[in-house]
Amino acid sequence: MKATKHILSKIFTKRFYVENLGFFLVIFYLLFGTVNGANLLNYHLALIHGFLNSTSFLLLMLGIWTAYAFKCLGFVMKTLQSPGYEFLYTTLGSIDHTARRIYWLRIQINIYMPVLIYAGIAVYMAIGSQQWIPAIAMIVVNILNCVWPLLLYERKIWNPDTIFFTGHIQRWLNKYFTKPPVLYFIYELLANFPLRIISTKLASGGVLWLTLLLLHRNEEFDLRGLQIGIIVCALLHMQLMLHHRAFDDTYLSFMENLPIPLWRH
Repeated sequence: MKATKHILSKIFTKRFYVENLGFFLVIFYLLFGTVNGANLLNYHLALIHGFLNSTSFLLLMLGIWTAYAFKCLGFVMKTLQSPGYEFLYTTLGSIDHTARRIYWLRIQINIYMPVLIYAGIAVYMAIGSQQWIPAIAMIVVNILNCVWPLLLYERKIWNPDTIFFTGHIQRWLNKYFTKPPVLYFIYELLANFPLRIISTKLASGGVLWLTLLLLHRNEEFDLRGLQIGIIVCALLHMQLMLHHRAFDDTYLSFMENLPIPLWRH
């Protein structure tokens, strides 16, 4: 059982944090890098008190946490339908139903953990100030975000042909669009990781906008702030380069063995 737990953790949990390193760097930058260190604690306390005392702000936070749950769901579903992970269907399918649900729950909690930590602090503060409705709302939403994806994971195990919604994009492109070899990698990114491309570009634009906004508000130009913003944008795009490297390892070795002249490659 420990071996199964370790393997699943390596496949899902570790890969999730490695592949989304740029995403977490941006979140860290927005939550900690844009605030003066001396005011960091007061900033987060004010932020938590803000959505505890505002219904619209609280709904916005719950929506953001649910969107992150969808991100976790998308990663697990894409892993299950990725080449090389077909053994998961027979492996997980042979495990007892209750034990498999526990494994799914552990995976979901591990990749949803950043939200659980922040929400746990907010719930503690809400209970301390006797704000029961926000506390209950946060507890219920986060429990649901840890539970409802399990139903889709189970459905995927017993119905391997069901694909995440981006799979329909890939099938449509394969049917109506003939790709020249030079566009193979771009096509793979657009077909298999469209949300990652969109989120990378939007997050980069947000970081640049925030960086320039903070520089505009300061009385003196600080080159270090601009450098940090550019570095964060570069780190965001590193996750796309990781896909490019993995694609090269598979695609180039395949192309070298084809009976095609090198100049046509």
